[in-house]
Amino acid sequence: MALENFDLCGRDREARETVIRNISHCVEIPLALSDKERALLQEPFVAYSDLTGYLPFAEVFALLDKRPELLGIARLLHKKGVEDKLALKDYQKMAESVPEYVPPLQGLISSLELAPLNMFLEYWEAGGCQLHELQAMKRLLDTQPSQDWPALLGTHSAYTNTLYGRKFKSFELSELGEDKKGVVIYAIAHSKKHFIKLVDGHPDLFLQIPSSSILFQKGFYDEHFNINELTEKTLEAFAGVTTYNFRPDRLEPGRRYSFQEIQALSGKDSAYWIFYHALTFPARITGCWCSGRSAKTNCCLDYKMRRSPPWRQCWIKNHCITGGRRISGTYGACGPMRRYNCCSTWKNCDILSPRCTAKKICPLPCGARIR
Repeated sequence: MALENFDLCGRDREARETVIRNISHCVEIPLALSDKERALLQEPFVAYSDLTGYLPFAEVFALLDKRPELLGIARLLHKKGVEDKLALKDYQKMAESVPEYVPPLQGLISSLELAPLNMFLEYWEAGGCQLHELQAMKRLLDTQPSQDWPALLGTHSAYTNTLYGRKFKSFELSELGEDKKGVVIYAIAHSKKHFIKLVDGHPDLFLQIPSSSILFQKGFYDEHFNINELTEKTLEAFAGVTTYNFRPDRLEPGRRYSFQEIQALSGKDSAYWIFYHALTFPARITGCWCSGRSAKTNCCLDYKMRRSPPWRQCWIKNHCITGGRRISGTYGACGPMRRYNCCSTWKNCDILSPRCTAKKICPLPCGARIR
């Protein structure tokens, strides 16, 4: 046990309780500890910080040992009595640019009262600990130290307006529901100027979108969709793309989608998603890409079979489209980890469209059959 690394008999009661609390709070503590690791487990802040409570102790120690300035921040927050909600990922972000993060954060901790400091840290952490927000807050505190900070930082809307100024003339952030407020605050914090102008110019259109729309899913607009690409028409269309007919969990991690793709995938079953994600660009957009005279026998429907193991054999028989003309041919079989011959005796049919005229053998709009 980690406790065996400490001689508790020679310590006072408070020191013993601190070590026991810290060991109980930390995760995956090594059986044998170095002097520096033992010293960290004697720090009073350890048992009360999110920094030390969720990931292996070795990762936390490695970061603080490499960046002792961050250890100073953790000590300062505990001494101030702050409810430290900054996790290891937040300290890792600060570690990328310690000279820029640490001085203004130290200034805020020293200057702000406990209540507004807790408010600031809560919303700052929720937004990803952005450096420009920290710097903006420090400038405000230096130039206007006597402001009513609890009122200016008391809600996420107030926090955003305080740091960024009022960006919307047609409505107040505080009037929005939590769903719409999230994407609006994200747009402000990430300088999505086109989206801000669009929403501010068409507030009724934005406000009538139901809360179930995937447009208001944080994981969707943060990772999979650029809200700056929206137009008045596509903004309105998002009212019909909801969590009832669209499965965000089927989106590929880290991949950005266009609105056309989102609209095409909406309402489709899992087999269609698997088929679509197996295609490589530009087959995903226009059907399948064919090259020159060999297009008839070497259509580049390049499936990534290792990413979709359930597919054993596919027969493609609908739409090799090149330059708007239909290419005819014979059926082509496709096996794992190879390119597939392809034929098309059917009329032009976009892979994203439900217009496919293939009949009984077509469980997917693309015309593929699974065996």
